[in-house]
Amino acid sequence: MQFDFTDRKLPDKAAERRQAMKQMTKDTITAGVIGTLATYLPFWQWDGTRWMGAIVLGVVAWCALVAMEPEPKKGS
Repeated sequence: MQFDFTDRKLPDKAAERRQAMKQMTKDTITAGVIGTLATYLPFWQWDGTRWMGAIVLGVVAWCALVAMEPEPKKGS
């Protein structure tokens, strides 16, 4: 079984990957800001564990941001 790779469009794939990396960078920065600032909310107390709370809340925010991304359209 042989595959024909002559119909692949590499520039389009590279542009899609570049766009996906830009979105991932934006999600990571946004999650970091959310995680860091969320530790300053007044309804809980952080006794020396503020940095750990910031990491955990940042990871949760990042997962939520990645999960809400729209699916790329196939075949266009």
